[in-house]
Amino acid sequence: MIKHIWSVLCREALIDSETNNVSLLNIFERLEINISLPKDITIPVDVPITYELVSLWVKDNLTKEEELDINISIISPENEVVNQLSKKMVIPVDKARMRSRIKITGLKITKSGNYLFQIAVKEMNSKKFTTEAELPLEVVIHEDVKKSKTT
Repeated sequence: MIKHIWSVLCREALIDSETNNVSLLNIFERLEINISLPKDITIPVDVPITYELVSLWVKDNLTKEEELDINISIISPENEVVNQLSKKMVIPVDKARMRSRIKITGLKITKSGNYLFQIAVKEMNSKKFTTEAELPLEVVIHEDVKKSKTT
């Protein structure tokens, strides 16, 4: 059985090749966005940002390999899924724990509020996904609407 220990949203995760320790840079809890939009363009907007979702997983049986399907749903303040990502992870025999790193490019925003990163998993002998963690990201939009020129 595999167990979720922690997950963090950050700008970048650096892994030391000698020690295998991870450094999490610029952890996200709140994101402020300044947007200048022409009058005829409205939100939703894709914000060009690159970030990572890093998680630590442990398994209780060291004598067998474990496989895990990870599904990430990004849910808007209106409770709509604005993006979904998936990843397969294998924890080899003799490994008790493993980190997953999911690199994400872009964030579709619809309005200011809490965006929820929902982490669901399915083990290889299971038929359905179960939610293991939910990470809130507060997004604050500062919108500047440009007036279109009239002739």
